[in-house]
Amino acid sequence: MPRKAKADPPAKKETKASLIRAYKADHPAEGPTAISKSLTAQGVPVSAAMVSTTLSNAAKGKASKRPGRPPKAADPYAAIIAANRFVESVGGIAKAEEALTALAAIVG
Repeated sequence: MPRKAKADPPAKKETKASLIRAYKADHPAEGPTAISKSLTAQGVPVSAAMVSTTLSNAAKGKASKRPGRPPKAADPYAAIIAANRFVESVGGIAKAEEALTALAAIVG
């Protein structure tokens, strides 16, 4: 069965916040109460508190991503510490050498 043609995507609906920002750009001297009354008269019900919050958030701008903690530097002695733990776990340097020789024979 053939696919149906996709309909055009719906046009983006203007949000109340975008209307508030646009109105403020056109009328920079007006405050939240006046903007609220004007937009409500145009058929966009907004409260003065919403206008104030929207304008405040717009003034702050987008939050920048803060850098996290820098990566921990590699310990230059980590290999030596691990080798020492291995030697202690097998019971001494002689036994560690025997174990490594056996491992090399198996893998090798």
